[in-house]
Amino acid sequence: MLNKIDSFFSKYLNKKGGKVQRAHNIEAATCAVLLEIAKIDVEFTNEEQQIIHSILKKEFSLTDKEVEDLVKLTSKELEQSSDLWHFTDTINKNFTKEQKVQLIEHIWQIIYSDKHLKGHEDYLVHKLQRLMWLDHKDLIDAKTKVKKELLKT
Repeated sequence: MLNKIDSFFSKYLNKKGGKVQRAHNIEAATCAVLLEIAKIDVEFTNEEQQIIHSILKKEFSLTDKEVEDLVKLTSKELEQSSDLWHFTDTINKNFTKEQKVQLIEHIWQIIYSDKHLKGHEDYLVHKLQRLMWLDHKDLIDAKTKVKKELLKT
């Protein structure tokens, strides 16, 4: 099992000094945050899966197969993780403020894919905003932007 995970991350994701940073690379960290928000309401819908797939494919120039493997392996890593800190720490070390705001926008897209904001989703997005060292205003601006985009469709 670990060989399979190492093989995936060696093949597709960033290496530093010859060592694979399994759950600590930016692709896996981003995937973990997106999966966590999608699964927080215990319903991981096809629409949420498609949104995550599209985001990962676009943001990291991954193939469909690479995205599928990343989601599968990151899901297993999330199951074994006790918190999101090490994922958001990787994001903080690698993303600019603008990239983190864009990630929050993606999170709002997933939340509003079912047209409703549930309490546990609101709690988690606020927690992620704090863990990624963003201002509350950044969170609200991202939310407003996504809601306006949804009204256009």
